[in-house]
Amino acid sequence: MFTWVAFLLATSAGLSASEMAALVRERLERLDRLVVEVTWETYGMKGPAPLLDQSRWTHRPMRDLPFRLTIVRPNALIEYLLDDPNFGAEPVTGSVFDGSYVEVSSRPNPSGRMVYMVHPCRVEAGVASMGPLLQVFDLHLYEAAIPQLNILRLLEEREAVCIRAAGGVYTYAASVRPEAEPAYTDYYEFDVNQRGTPLRVKSVLQPDDPERPAFTREQFVLVTREVNGAEFPMETVVRHTNQNVPNWHVFYVYRVTGVEVRDDLTPEDVRIGVERRNGVVIEYRALSGREPDRVTEYDESGQVIRCEEFYGIGPAPEELLGNSPARRRAIVVAAGGVGLLMALGVWLLAGHSARARMRR
Repeated sequence: MFTWVAFLLATSAGLSASEMAALVRERLERLDRLVVEVTWETYGMKGPAPLLDQSRWTHRPMRDLPFRLTIVRPNALIEYLLDDPNFGAEPVTGSVFDGSYVEVSSRPNPSGRMVYMVHPCRVEAGVASMGPLLQVFDLHLYEAAIPQLNILRLLEEREAVCIRAAGGVYTYAASVRPEAEPAYTDYYEFDVNQRGTPLRVKSVLQPDDPERPAFTREQFVLVTREVNGAEFPMETVVRHTNQNVPNWHVFYVYRVTGVEVRDDLTPEDVRIGVERRNGVVIEYRALSGREPDRVTEYDESGQVIRCEEFYGIGPAPEELLGNSPARRRAIVVAAGGVGLLMALGVWLLAGHSARARMRR
């Protein structure tokens, strides 16, 4: 599938990966300590050729979803802001911090306890797994097996090679092979301009098994704005395609409605600490992240009232989950899926499930 890369490697010219990494690093240093308001829109399109022409995007399976990101690189705080009981949604906050993810509910569960979700070795969980929001802002490539893998780390750590250079835009290729069964490889190709801004990011999950379909995702930055002396993405489209449903295309659109430079921010401003007193802590396995390993309920003094071990056998008891983030997201997904054609729904589930199975 990617045999053309070998030829391009021998004939291309441009900035080396280390030279481009220096430009990307400088850009990200300027785009640090930010507070970003952004909305996520979802569209679908049926047709043989996926085009970035919004007039052809005929399906709106979900309402626009608002987020606020507080960025202290390489970490971030993600606030999901929608508060609409009729839609089955309420605010929730997640923290991506040094290779881990912690999420806390905005309100106590029916027992009056705050609910925490803890993933010790993943950053793409909870609200951070709802879409490629982290990728749009150069924090984590969507569904990458390595926590907080981004364009800079591909250039510095993954032997990325410049395969094309034209008009001040440089195209690089890199691959990542996680330790997973069934085996697969993530291929990346990305266009970066002379200011270190990624204009296009393409990722392909290619299983070793030829019977398993490949999944492709491609990101395009459509509009930028000058922020603190660097280009900042104001409108970004992420397009998904799937060999199982070749005539369906899904588009995620991220529109920034506000961005503020906050020099006073510190790493602690984006970290969520787990308060066990009067809390419920849901702990997940590092690899799959789909079923909780353990759910522990604490009283007002921080003493364990109840602890359930699951080891991925099944979901946590309803009385412990209460209005947990996991439960609320399931409601939101169900509500948002109404009106989406069956083929599109099958595509979304197939793509997400395939990658999940590969990492278990």
